[in-house]
Formats: sequence, C-alpha cells, structure tokens
Amino acid sequence: MRLSVPLPVPLSVRWLLALWLAASVFAASGAHAASLQISPISLSLQTQQRAGAFTLGNLGSAPLTAQVRVFRWEQDDKGADVLTPSDALVVSPPMVKLEAHSEQQFRVIRTQPAGALEESYRLIVDELPAPSDTPRKGLQLVLRYSVPVFLNSSENPQPTLLWQFEPQGKGKTALVVHNTGTVRAQIGRVWVERGAGKEPQPVNEGLAGYVLPGKRLLKPLSPLAASLRAGVWKAVINGREMQLDFVTVPPAP
Repeated sequence: MRLSVPLPVPLSVRWLLALWLAASVFAASGAHAASLQISPISLSLQTQQRAGAFTLGNLGSAPLTAQVRVFRWEQDDKGADVLTPSDALVVSPPMVKLEAHSEQQFRVIRTQPAGALEESYRLIVDELPAPSDTPRKGLQLVLRYSVPVFLNSSENPQPTLLWQFEPQGKGKTALVVHNTGTVRAQIGRVWVERGAGKEPQPVNEGLAGYVLPGKRLLKPLSPLAASLRAGVWKAVINGREMQLDFVTVPPAP
C-alpha cells in the first residue's frame, strides 16, 4: 500500500508516526525472538564426562535453520570477551533445519583428553536467514545465542574473589572484582545492606557477567551506591549468596 501526503506533516504528527513505527518494529522483533529457544543456557562437563547435550526448539509457525559453532572463550585484561574458533569440541549436528513447533537435541563432544584445569568455551548458535525466491525489503531479523561451556568443571565451583572500589576520575567510582582462583565466577545480583530498618540498596539487578580465572570485571557505580562503602556488600555468585571480601590494593598480576 502506498501513502500519499500532499501537505507537510506537522512535527507532532511526525513524532507520533515515528513512535508508532518504533513500537511496530519492537513488537515484530519480540514475536520473532520467541521462535528459536535453547535449553539449557549453559553446559558444564566434569572431568569424567566426555559429552553433553542441549536442545534447540522452534516455537514458530515456519521452518528455520540453525548453525552451531565452537569458540575458545578468554578475556582480556579489561574483562572483555575474546573468542577464537576451536576444535576442542565438536557439535553434532553442526547445522539443522527445524520444522515449525519441533525441537532437536545437539551433542557436544570433547576431542581431547580432559585436563586438570577448568577451560571455558562458547557455543555460538545462529539462526540463518531464510532463503527466498523474491528479494525482501528492509531488515530480516535473526537470532544469535552465546552458550557458555565449561570443561573439567567441578560440581559446585567456588572461585576465589577479591573486590575493590576503584576511582575512575571526575568523582566516579567503579566496583572491581578480581578472580584469583582457578574456576569461573558468574556474578549475578549485587546489593548493599544498610542496617536495621533500611531497605537493601540494589547495585546490579540480573546478571552482571562472568569473570574467568585470572581476570577481572569492572562495574561503574551510581553516586548513591558509591556512597555506601561502609555497608555490607553482597552478591549472588555461581548461584549462591556471598558477602564481598574487599581489599585496598589490587592483587599482583
């Protein structure tokens, strides 16, 4: 359908049209995002385990094709993820077509003997663009999942973490966590307990991120959170609530 607008559109109307279009794109994206599902959202293989599995599901009404690739997962000195293609794991099948309302199990298999230390990988799961005989206008939205996989993992990994308040300049402060142990740390919700009769102050809701062994994670703090250094700081780490252990001097690299 073609729209003809013979007269200039008032600014207020243009804003309403822009908001309507943005809402329409967001709604379409959300509906599309519900089609491809993955379970579980992470895998841990202990030393004696050679393989694991996860399941992809297509909840949509049209077929889709998914591809799975393996990357070694490391972090740089600032905590940013670094992914490198790896053959330490193979995924079977590496690509599959999922019919509407169907699911497919994938196996993740080691190709090398188990080591003594925990190793970190990522499975990148891509929904591939659907082929079409006719050119499509606009963007075709596709999904990507990044699934953590840990090899030689213990059943209940207990990282060794040191926390620090680090000045960032211009009066700003960051919360920094150093992982000095040999296993990963998944940092979830962070909050400050301010004493009897006061509500805890949230610092981070949801997943703050992972800190791999020997690396660190930095999270800028709001002025309110930065002013509560004297409180009792707690976080959910690898699914367990813990009190934070603060240091004044960062650990040696």
